[in-house]
Amino acid sequence: MLLPATARLTRFACVVGGSPDLADDVVQTIFTELWIHRAALPPIRFVSSYLFRLVRNRAVDERRARRIRVRHWEQMEADAAIVPITV
Repeated sequence: MLLPATARLTRFACVVGGSPDLADDVVQTIFTELWIHRAALPPIRFVSSYLFRLVRNRAVDERRARRIRVRHWEQMEADAAIVPITV
């Protein structure tokens, strides 16, 4: 059951997140967190919908975080280019 679901979730995460690497990380993280917290999970009526919602939310969060990191890195590079290096 999980293998077909994993492939579909990974493709979905790639579309939402924009990167195959990000998609793999998102799906792996979701399944890992579900496994770790399995005892505390409430009964899930529609497992597929639940998984897709988790993946979507995590992929969007990761995409935003990646954009912020890139913007921050670009700003640091721009600041480094402006500051003259003196020895």
